[in-house]
Amino acid sequence: MQRPGFLLRRCLQLTSGVFEQSCAEIGLTARQYDYLFVLDIAEELGQTELAEAVGLDKATNTLVIKILERKQWVQRAVAPHDSRMKVVRITEDGRHVFASAKRAADRSICAVSNPLTGQEYEQLLALMRKVALHGDTSAVADVP
Repeated sequence: MQRPGFLLRRCLQLTSGVFEQSCAEIGLTARQYDYLFVLDIAEELGQTELAEAVGLDKATNTLVIKILERKQWVQRAVAPHDSRMKVVRITEDGRHVFASAKRAADRSICAVSNPLTGQEYEQLLALMRKVALHGDTSAVADVP
């Protein structure tokens, strides 16, 4: 198995499966948790900035925000400095759900970190950060 995309997808399936199984009772998905994670840190972000932070396109971003809004875990408002822009903020209920899901997030991390030594896990994180933050999507490798 030398295909990075396949291996990354399998790791994502593993961690997401563990997380979502643990959060089934509260109805929180891994993707929704990502939004709450970002908003817990940032307090408030414009919808465009939020989409960039979680790495989703505009349409999917809007859909996830609407779902979180229906669950009353986030709220949207018109930005005070620009009436064309909407900002998203986490609610107290959203903070409570985020805190409740922390144990599930920790379990999903263990699904990846347990087979590795501490040093291997830190190396994996460093390499994933490097690819995620500096990967060149326009680069096409020559495949023989």
